[in-house]
Amino acid sequence: DFATTCEKWCGEALRELANGSEHLSRLLCDGECDQLEVIDNMLRVYRYKESYDRPDGDIGAHYDMGLLTIIPKSSSPGLKIQLPGSRKWCSIEEYLAHDEVLLFGGMTLARLSGIRALFHGVFTNGTVRLSAPFFQRIAPECVLPASPGHMEEMVKRYNRRLRDAENDELRSDGRVVFRQRTRRRNSRTPSRPRKGRHRHEAGLVRDPCNNYTYQANSWQSHRGQFGDNLG
Repeated sequence: DFATTCEKWCGEALRELANGSEHLSRLLCDGECDQLEVIDNMLRVYRYKESYDRPDGDIGAHYDMGLLTIIPKSSSPGLKIQLPGSRKWCSIEEYLAHDEVLLFGGMTLARLSGIRALFHGVFTNGTVRLSAPFFQRIAPECVLPASPGHMEEMVKRYNRRLRDAENDELRSDGRVVFRQRTRRRNSRTPSRPRKGRHRHEAGLVRDPCNNYTYQANSWQSHRGQFGDNLG
């Protein structure tokens, strides 16, 4: 089926990438952790409603959190990408054939290999859009090895830092650069303004979309919530 095919493609791509990345190879070949335990795959199906687009033109641009993402051509072109070093948006699906998919890296892959994560978002132009992205991630309990600019840490801690960040605090090389925060009176916790919050959190209040997740051989509905990625 489609999920199995995507898993195969991502696995093949990941093995090729590991050949040229010491840190990625070390993670996958760690004698204490079988590769099947390291990789955590997920297929999601999104149904974007006609009311998804925002009046201010915000397309919910973000980086995916995991290793690799596969997005087939959707029912209605709406995926926009911004290549590293560019400020222009490209409607990439307009260039995809019906039997082609887009494969790109997320923040975890960037952190391990230096391959830049892809900044992307969705603009439906007021039409219903069906999309079925496949996400390849590292299991939350695994430990990410230290790499240039990054300390050793568990995946779940790295993911938490990604979720806590605002968009302008994320870098396509996988770094999270928090700005100095002001502290609330009588509080030891720095306050975090909600304006401009990273899409992983901001998306939770953006309701006009249904999504369904296929993981561990079962489907789950997450009506009105986005989770961590869009495609």
